[in-house]
Amino acid sequence: MNTFAPDPVSAPTLEMDDKMILQKGGGLDEGSYNLPGVPPAKGNNHRVWFDRDGVDKWQANPAIWPLSVDGGTYNTNGRYDVVITMHADSATSGTAYMTINGLDQGFEVDGNWKTMELTPAGMTFTGDMRQMQVFYGLFGYGADHGVTFENITATGVLVPQIAWENPADIVYGTPLSDAQLNATASAGGSEVPGTFTYTPAAGEVLSAGSQTLHVDFEPDDLTSYTGASKDVTINVTQNAASVTPDPKSKIYGEADPELTGMLEGFLEADGVTASYSREAGEAAGTYVISAALSPEAVLANYDITYNTADFTIGMADTTTAVTSSCNPVCWVWGLFCKKVTFTAAVSPVAPGAGIPDGTVTFYKTVCGKKTALGTATLDASGKASLSVPIRDLCLLKNGITAEYAGSGNFNGSVSPVLTQWVL
Repeated sequence: MNTFAPDPVSAPTLEMDDKMILQKGGGLDEGSYNLPGVPPAKGNNHRVWFDRDGVDKWQANPAIWPLSVDGGTYNTNGRYDVVITMHADSATSGTAYMTINGLDQGFEVDGNWKTMELTPAGMTFTGDMRQMQVFYGLFGYGADHGVTFENITATGVLVPQIAWENPADIVYGTPLSDAQLNATASAGGSEVPGTFTYTPAAGEVLSAGSQTLHVDFEPDDLTSYTGASKDVTINVTQNAASVTPDPKSKIYGEADPELTGMLEGFLEADGVTASYSREAGEAAGTYVISAALSPEAVLANYDITYNTADFTIGMADTTTAVTSSCNPVCWVWGLFCKKVTFTAAVSPVAPGAGIPDGTVTFYKTVCGKKTALGTATLDASGKASLSVPIRDLCLLKNGITAEYAGSGNFNGSVSPVLTQWVL
């Protein structure tokens, strides 16, 4: 409530204006609050003007100060009841309303004192609502005025300050808990009781990467405090995981066994599965087994080690059998036959399969002496034949064997001894 002597009737154009200054608490930072229509600059963006000419109509001179206020008020004999209401709409913006002697009054914000731009809608201003200080004063033009202040009361709803730092890094798979969701609210150095609502909530698992945590605070005492909110950032690191195929093997010609492996470090809820495959090829040798993982959408949450394993195809064992085209054979020339044909049949031993290739060497053994008769190549059926003149054989008993040398996919083998008689 402000009391001062009215402008003299003889000089009604003399101005007596009120001035309200918004200033950031704890300093002289006049540029802390931005008012509508005014560039943010020192000495400019912190003033709010209003005119009592619009209240005392007898002072107004329409030709010079074309102010008008609905309703009738007259000379107040210098007594003014000024009520300024400032409401913090959020932590960074507020709205000011004003009445003088019960009449809605506008604010002057563009430097033209002849107009009240915001009558009576109120004025929005921005700045830190938690630290605002209000200074209110009077000054006049062209006349001396005696001014006294009485019954000055400041009221307001405080905006709590949320204290919440960026939490320490967590590993993917760590549910949010009080270790991360630990905001506090205070005002004027005292804790403000209330409810904190976090987004995401406790128990949720965040994806790897930089994530935003948000809190909304609702005080228990909504008469003295307003709500507040804050965001922080948390870094979620990838979880170490690996996939390791099991080594596998088979014998040449055998069907591939099922490929399997082991997953480590993956969250069960992500449902990660592996499909295993090996390098193409069926020849005996070593091939690489590798793995592919799914679903793709969750894999970015992991630092994955993709291990490999060997798939070995072993050479198949074989058996060799030898037969004779004529047994016994007559030594006398021209009787029966002049040559004997020996045939070797080479077969894989299960679980191996396929048709062996390569060569077979035929031998005769007489009186402990082993002599090569010749070599033949296996045909498409796995057989090799060699025709031997009778003269290359010994009279009576010859021990005939066939020795398969083996190939890239088949191990060699020796046939049982075939007794060839020459009579």
